[in-house]
Amino acid sequence: YETFDLEAAVSGPLTETLSARLSYKGYYSSSDGYFINDFNGDELGKAERTALRGQLLWEPSDRFDARLIVNYGEEDSDTCEHPRRKQRWRYLCAGD
Repeated sequence: YETFDLEAAVSGPLTETLSARLSYKGYYSSSDGYFINDFNGDELGKAERTALRGQLLWEPSDRFDARLIVNYGEEDSDTCEHPRRKQRWRYLCAGD
């Protein structure tokens, strides 16, 4: 299976009271032919996922801090759910 998985993060202070962190996670799999669409015979199996997270930490005093977290995620996949689990590797994709 052709898969690629990447995780990365960078963080640090922006000012004396404000710091930031940005993290990324990506996954890619191009295992074409892993599934078969029973309606049109297409080979399926590709999956791409991306996730980003940004964080800001504000610490104006020793008694108070606030953190803002923003998340983003996206998935592009051509796999489908099978209605009968007994028949392995052949998937029905309604609407294809």
